[in-house]
Amino acid sequence: MRAVGEDEPAAVAAGIHAARIKLCAVLASGLLAGLAGAQLSMDRLHFFLPDMTSGRGFIGLAATLFGGGEPWATAGASFLFGAFGALGDRLQTFRAPPQFALMAPYLAAILGLVVARLRVVWHNRPARIEAKAP
Repeated sequence: MRAVGEDEPAAVAAGIHAARIKLCAVLASGLLAGLAGAQLSMDRLHFFLPDMTSGRGFIGLAATLFGGGEPWATAGASFLFGAFGALGDRLQTFRAPPQFALMAPYLAAILGLVVARLRVVWHNRPARIEAKAP
């Protein structure tokens, strides 16, 4: 899948059927998105409500950007953001203001995006050339 996504002509030249790979990728992503939606709506409430995702799409996008296209890094970012969501839930038991509980996963997502951006800037910085003394 990665070969077709990054350089389709090279994948075709290697004998990979690109259209079939693309179709399988779209079908798999649709299946996984459908399962995620079913789990979200049937887990606690057992019915659908408008805006029931409550901003989780932003956190998913932040995890994808934080992962930089690497599956394990994206999974790690998702785990980290989920842990901050659980931390927000636990803050409510300590009688913290409810705004802190609601803010925790988004704060983690924003910090993750800042770290991802700094990582891109760090890797794309120009090489340092030191002048030699004559």
